Amino acid sequence: MKKAIRSYLFLPLAAILLVAIPALLFSMTGKTAAVLAQTIPSPTATGTIPPVITATPTTTIPGSPLPTPVPTRRPVSPLPAPAPVVTDGRIRVGGEVLEKVIGNRLSSTIYGFTFSGKLYRTLNNGRTWARVTLTPDVDEFLMSPDDSDVLYSNYALNCRSTLAAPLYRSDDGGLTWEDLEPAQSLLPLLADPYDFDTLYAAGCDGIYMSDDGGQTWVALSTSADEPLWDTYVGLEMEASEGNAFYVRADSATGESVILYSEDGGATWTLISPEATSDPLSMRSISVDPYMNGYLWAAESQGVWSTEDLGQFWGLSSAGLGNVLPDGLNDIVIHSTDRLFLATDAGFYSKGVSATRWTKLGRETVNLEILNFLFTDSLPSRLWLNTENGVYRYLVR
Repeated sequence: MKKAIRSYLFLPLAAILLVAIPALLFSMTGKTAAVLAQTIPSPTATGTIPPVITATPTTTIPGSPLPTPVPTRRPVSPLPAPAPVVTDGRIRVGGEVLEKVIGNRLSSTIYGFTFSGKLYRTLNNGRTWARVTLTPDVDEFLMSPDDSDVLYSNYALNCRSTLAAPLYRSDDGGLTWEDLEPAQSLLPLLADPYDFDTLYAAGCDGIYMSDDGGQTWVALSTSADEPLWDTYVGLEMEASEGNAFYVRADSATGESVILYSEDGGATWTLISPEATSDPLSMRSISVDPYMNGYLWAAESQGVWSTEDLGQFWGLSSAGLGNVLPDGLNDIVIHSTDRLFLATDAGFYSKGVSATRWTKLGRETVNLEILNFLFTDSLPSRLWLNTENGVYRYLVR
């Protein structure tokens, strides 16, 4: 009888347990998973764990549209700078023909003036351009290769005039200019490639240097050099390895000489070619920036060259045809060890060791080429400033 009663009581209890225990386990497992799925914040600085904040789930009604996502705001990209356009061989920027370009071989930044007077600038060797100003204050300047925003300008150096010609400086890429009053009547010739505040300029009595951006100046000469600077005025300056300077200078009568300093301008020596008859008349010099002593000079008789600081000079004129005696305007030594020569009737080239010049160009074959520009970062592109605008030549 007792056995029957125990069976009667146990069976319903077992049935209840069989149903209740799985339900309880399922409920506990779900809560554990929900807790594990939450990200528990790290303790605060006082060691107290902040309470967990559980987001209220969003209920979606079947058949209703999903909520529209809010778009992420992206920064507005600037409008692309204009790319140059080449028509009839000339470079156009912003729909206008470039009249000339100014730069430095050590920098990929190039400035360009249009015939209407606008000033543009490219930071990537001419791939894209941005306009600086519609009305620039100057149209000729020297750019610092150390900081392409720093420019120096003086229109000319007139030693016959008693009026001071101001020297200007821009620190914003030609947008505004400052008159450097202590530097009146100085012509900027060379900007230091490693210090934008160091500048070399020519005065009517010698070469000057400033290491504070043109605020103060010191003369680079001694009393022993005064006879040279009493006769000649610097017009062009080049630098080479080892703090060596070369200056092309002219006298009041138009005679040209080359002056050399191996000590940063403390002393100067004449290293010009020997004039055979008439005085030398030079338009341009070019030096190898990495090999001191290598120098080329465009002169009325042809191109003079020396590899030993003027101890021996050679003259090359073969192939130049009728551009002599007064048609040589500019000469550069290219990084490919080729020389390029700008003349009144096209431009020419030859290897350093070659003996004959070859005429180049198609659109510019008979144009007056004023000067060249190329950069070490893109030496395959040679810029030509001509009487008719700016052209480009691919150096192969």
